[in-house]
Amino acid sequence: MLIVKKTLKEVNENLVKKLNKEKLISRGLFGIFSIGKIYSDLRYVGEPSNLIYKGIDSCINENVIPIISPIGIDKKGEYYNINADSAFRFLVNYLRPYKIIILTKTGGVLKNEKLIKEIKKSELESLLSSGEVSDGMKLKLEEAKKIVFQGFDVQMTNSNNLIKELFSRKGSGTYIFSRTD
Repeated sequence: MLIVKKTLKEVNENLVKKLNKEKLISRGLFGIFSIGKIYSDLRYVGEPSNLIYKGIDSCINENVIPIISPIGIDKKGEYYNINADSAFRFLVNYLRPYKIIILTKTGGVLKNEKLIKEIKKSELESLLSSGEVSDGMKLKLEEAKKIVFQGFDVQMTNSNNLIKELFSRKGSGTYIFSRTD
């Protein structure tokens, strides 16, 4: 875990330096989650249960971009890796944002190598169990499902379309609806 912790901290610091150099004022946040569930089959991997540092609120109030490393701390002070998509979902619950955008290399959810434009809440389970999505995309879609079932819509796209996503309702990737109609 020491190597993971060191690497994530370096990545965080480097990203903050690059953003600040471009006049995008940012602040690195590290070890802000407390760990609830610990996966015993995976060494030093856990699920976030709470925020132990409210630096996100300070960043938002100061118009500073928070750069968050997915690292958590248990009751004994041990560090744990958190899947970035799980940390993201936890932060969505905490922040309750107006819009949720998940960036992917593929620009959204692919089925038979074709982009799925829209997915209804009721279609998520069958899509996940069909075997038509796998690996990293399946993990992202599972986290998106949890977010959708909390009442949020989710847009999945790539970084090239981020601006379009910020200023449109459905954008260019995959739009996942939380409503059932």
